[in-house]
Amino acid sequence: MEQTTTPMYGLTWKRQLMLAAALLGLGGVAMLYEYVYKPKQEENEELSKKILPFNDAPVDSIAVTGGQVPVRVRCSSTDKGMCKAGDQSTWSMEEPIKATADKANVNSFLSTLKHLSATETVNLKEEPAEKRAKLLLEYGVSESARKDPKTRRVELTLKDGRKYVAWFGNPHPIGEKIFSVSERDGKLDDSQVYLVPSYVKSNFEKDLTYWRDKSLITVAAHRVESFTLKNDHLEAEIIKIKGGWDIQLKSGGAPGLYAGDLENIDALVTSANYLRAKTFAADAKESAAGRAALAGLKPSVTLTFRFKKGEASDAKAEAPVTLTLYEKAGAAGKAEPEKLVGLASNLDPVFELEPSAKARFNKKLKELRVTKLLSSMERFGAKKIEFQGKPLGGSPLALEQKGDQWVYAAAPESLKGKVPEDSAVQKLLDQMSANRIREFLDVVPAGEAEGLTVTITGDDAAAARRWLLWKHDSRTYARDLKSKRLEAFTIDSLLTEALPWSSGFFSEKPAAPAVDSKAPPAQPQGHGPDDGHGH
Repeated sequence: MEQTTTPMYGLTWKRQLMLAAALLGLGGVAMLYEYVYKPKQEENEELSKKILPFNDAPVDSIAVTGGQVPVRVRCSSTDKGMCKAGDQSTWSMEEPIKATADKANVNSFLSTLKHLSATETVNLKEEPAEKRAKLLLEYGVSESARKDPKTRRVELTLKDGRKYVAWFGNPHPIGEKIFSVSERDGKLDDSQVYLVPSYVKSNFEKDLTYWRDKSLITVAAHRVESFTLKNDHLEAEIIKIKGGWDIQLKSGGAPGLYAGDLENIDALVTSANYLRAKTFAADAKESAAGRAALAGLKPSVTLTFRFKKGEASDAKAEAPVTLTLYEKAGAAGKAEPEKLVGLASNLDPVFELEPSAKARFNKKLKELRVTKLLSSMERFGAKKIEFQGKPLGGSPLALEQKGDQWVYAAAPESLKGKVPEDSAVQKLLDQMSANRIREFLDVVPAGEAEGLTVTITGDDAAAARRWLLWKHDSRTYARDLKSKRLEAFTIDSLLTEALPWSSGFFSEKPAAPAVDSKAPPAQPQGHGPDDGHGH
């Protein structure tokens, strides 16, 4: 038994080891196929469907011919390691004119080309030369068609010198597809014809304006030190201060210094940045075409931006920039001009704009000065709110934010152990950051001594906001205690109701809504004998 058992045991063990090794090998092959070979195969299959398989390679230039106008653009973001599909690269136009290209449109087109894949392919490898030539002619991608400047064509030159070309021929008789052939590194393969989605044709139907940069002015808002605004209603110097803007009014109201509305003035600067031409009236303002485009128009809006020194890469970028809008007045009673063109002091073209663009800058003083006691940023940055004055009986009242809760930082003895009602605090902040200023008054009404002083502080104590609010003759007035102007303004009743005219205001439970005695009684819910349901 011992002589037979030992060899049998040893043989079984070896077999198990061999079987385990075989399984391990098969598992390794399966994993290799699943995670290495299969993905590579799928990638190659996907790549074979690409008309221009440049993938993520940096692009030097793109040429588009056969459309409304032949265009060639070159990437200007080489030094930033960009120029790939998906990057926010900048581009310069080299043909048909030297100009800055519209980076959003060019980048979008480059992404379209990267993802442009064939839905089907037509294999002509086995076809005789005569039949192949006939089919290529029928598809609109024959040799003669490829030489025709009217044939739609895209040429991509990569940074490493490689070149890809695609021609787009006739539409397929069935379905939204067109025929296409491509050339890679100078080698044309007309034995394989691609069928690609016909939407690619729309890129050839764009005019020159589409490919050109239509921005009139680029202003880095954080670099603006001040700007001059002159329009139909006012002339003013608007100066950046810590946490906001001051308006030095020259005309359009009583000359002097006014507190500017942070959000409205920021929006005006943003509007200048997003101003786009609808077309180009002339390529050079000093040319005959430029002078003709401005003939009969009068200046209606002038904006001159001045920048902080030492924050730009070169002196040219620090120079003031002026935007001037010229208009041809519309018909009597019509607010919008009939025609509107714009000039930027640092650019050559004469830009034609949508007439509605004038309204973005044709503001009155009331639209630029403070109409809120707090900006949205100040409202959400508030950390402490302090109240003082006769309505509180001479005792100070202060709220402070601890974590996500408001607590009393100072309060009379009667409020010890209590916490302010959060909804009441939020309502006050909401109302102070809404448009609640209704009318500005040069004469300060009586009653200030009976008023309530409100101070709101954020992270920066030096930038705290401070007002005096009081009631007189059924109206509520306010005055900005940090303003250099001695003036008051009336405020909306919604803000009046949110203010603590008594020390216990934030801890008092809101009154239950009044019940209308004339209202019909509430109807019972559910089914009843007379509800028409029969049960």
